[in-house]
Amino acid sequence: MTLYLEMRIDFVRKYPDDQQTISQEWTVTITQDQKNDFLAMLDTNSTQSSVLFPHVFGQYYRLPMTGNPIIPEATSTEERLLPIQLSLNRELATEELVVNNTKTQVENVVEFWEFKSPQPNVWSNQNPVLGADVVVTSTLVPTGPLSGLATAGIIGLYIGVVLAIGKVLRSAVSDLQYNIMWKELPNPQPIIDLCHDIFLARQAGQLEIEQSLYRELIELYRSPESMIFHTKIQ
Repeated sequence: MTLYLEMRIDFVRKYPDDQQTISQEWTVTITQDQKNDFLAMLDTNSTQSSVLFPHVFGQYYRLPMTGNPIIPEATSTEERLLPIQLSLNRELATEELVVNNTKTQVENVVEFWEFKSPQPNVWSNQNPVLGADVVVTSTLVPTGPLSGLATAGIIGLYIGVVLAIGKVLRSAVSDLQYNIMWKELPNPQPIIDLCHDIFLARQAGQLEIEQSLYRELIELYRSPESMIFHTKIQ
């Protein structure tokens, strides 16, 4: 029967917002010698204390803006992948039990796994006490107005700009037929004078005259014939 060791590593970063946590999962086939080491390690009378898995854990990782972590290519497998060592530790733990109002000290054997890499790290040439020391580089992510470039990419940004410009142009040229009679006046000065008279009437407190002039302005805009008559070039 073939046994596998399932591995998973999670990287947590601040940006981008939708890719703050990225993971990588892989499986390692357990060889027959490693199976024997596992069985010997489970035997309390054995001196076997760990199982070694060579070249299974990445030493360098590059985190892209999207997608899974990438292990950069190197000249040799030893430079790309670290060995890992699994150890089954047994420790005596004392627990206090209360039976019939009597406290009793009970010793139990607590078993737990430890994971570390026996290979020295690249910056201090020392073996890690626990776990594995890896080098991680994360792609720079723009923030602020350029944050859309990180999530949508250059194509998404280009489409967004084109759509925004297209919307502005469309709003500027749409429904022009409804504005011809207001924007293409031969002589708008009479309407300007009428608006100025309304303003002067308001300033002088002549509200009745203001209301009369305002009604005249409304009737002018409601009648295309009157608009053409008053704004034609004399």
